[in-house]
Amino acid sequence: MIGRPHPFSGDVMMAKTTPHDPMNPSHPFVRLASQYIEFEKLLQPGDHVLVGVSGGPDSLALLECLFSLRASLSLRDLTVLHFDHGLRGEESAKEKEFVRRVAQNKSLPFVSAEDDVRSFAAREGLSLEMAARTCRHRFFFQSMELLKGDRLALGHNANDQAEEVLLRLCRGTGPSGMAGMLPRSRRGIIRPLLFAQRRDILKFLRELGIPHAQDSSNEQIICQRNALRQRVLPLLEAHLHPQIVRTLERHTTLVREEESFWEQMLCSWFSCFAGRHGESRISVPVKDLQSQHVAFRKRFYRHVVREMTGSCSGIFRVHVEALDRWAMRSHSGRHMVLPNGVVAQKEGETLQFTLEEGFSGATFEAGPEPDVLMHGPGDYEAPALGVKVQLRWYRKGDAGPAWDTREGFHVHMDAQKVVWPLLIRRWQRGDRFKPLGLKGMKKLQDFFVDAKIPRRERPQVPLVCDGGKICWVVGHRLDDRVKVDPCTNEVLSVRVRQAFIEGDLS
Repeated sequence: MIGRPHPFSGDVMMAKTTPHDPMNPSHPFVRLASQYIEFEKLLQPGDHVLVGVSGGPDSLALLECLFSLRASLSLRDLTVLHFDHGLRGEESAKEKEFVRRVAQNKSLPFVSAEDDVRSFAAREGLSLEMAARTCRHRFFFQSMELLKGDRLALGHNANDQAEEVLLRLCRGTGPSGMAGMLPRSRRGIIRPLLFAQRRDILKFLRELGIPHAQDSSNEQIICQRNALRQRVLPLLEAHLHPQIVRTLERHTTLVREEESFWEQMLCSWFSCFAGRHGESRISVPVKDLQSQHVAFRKRFYRHVVREMTGSCSGIFRVHVEALDRWAMRSHSGRHMVLPNGVVAQKEGETLQFTLEEGFSGATFEAGPEPDVLMHGPGDYEAPALGVKVQLRWYRKGDAGPAWDTREGFHVHMDAQKVVWPLLIRRWQRGDRFKPLGLKGMKKLQDFFVDAKIPRRERPQVPLVCDGGKICWVVGHRLDDRVKVDPCTNEVLSVRVRQAFIEGDLS
């Protein structure tokens, strides 16, 4: 709500409170959770709430709050969900049994599942962190459907939010991404503890004598989030701002207010100028789009995708920028395929978006020199450059792809240093990169001159890029910012080889 003061902009546990009875449901922390739930309109009377409980402090504090507020919120049911990622052996099994007993002691239904996340990651070419999230959320949403749940409550807190914002910033998110995790999502996820810092939660559990499990992997620097938690945030607190977590939390609140304004503006414009034809087609006059600022157009494209698919998952800056370039310049009859099967097509003076099953990835047929987007491990073709790109992901120490090194060019990158999706394209005037082994940036044109690459051959040199940088000048030099180093845990292996034989893809 624009202009409405947010009541959780301070440190929630700084004020002194009177002694409290551990059995008293009106604990100050619980009351704050109740106020936050009401302010953000997270729950409605009669809701069946599924609570994701790992056994850690955040999820147990969440369960305790919702259990204490069950009557005052008029909740219909509470169900405990637990997912075992199969990554920590006996420790995982003990956590599952611990959560089951917690649910049993509260007479709450308990539903659990497990999966071999490591095998899933290898099979799908995902990082271990992303694979774990994918498997966990798949279980959560399947449970919502089977159990007819109204809301899925997760225990993310203000520290998690700060980490998320910093991660997104470092990966190159747009303005809307700086809103961080939302208190309430379109898919029914709610986060009732986003107002609280981790220390508040631990204090709450201590005062009520509630035990919790400790995930040993959280203490290891095995992913970017753990590095932020263990090293970066403490440094920021010590040297920049002692309340950096709260500052970032306030920042997300301000961004959400701005996003609320944009959403209202887009919905109003959409209703006036865009036409909706059933569930699978949206059209808009190109001239009306051309009259808008580029920032508006980019938000509009994301709005259309969200209207058609329910989410902007998989839609990144490179997608909307490529779509805008194409939509503003391409002639009638051309089309472009976005992730999740959304197809943009020019018909006369109208830009049409349709939802097509069977499309995957993103290809361009808008001109003679299309860019090719690559959303993850797999095989991709770049017809204009006459090459085929193969991406494979594996954990450092495991065997990589068995490629014949005599065929094509191949390199290894640190998968965590790459911002997805990747893009393969030709060089453009002004391109710069950081050649492997050099300290500074270098113009690609100067690099071509130094490498004695003839001018006529330069347009045919493929560039593998991500959302913010050139990662590899194919056949010549890797960018220093994506190199594999002793801290690398996940490796992205990339091979580019010739894909044309007499004009046909091989």
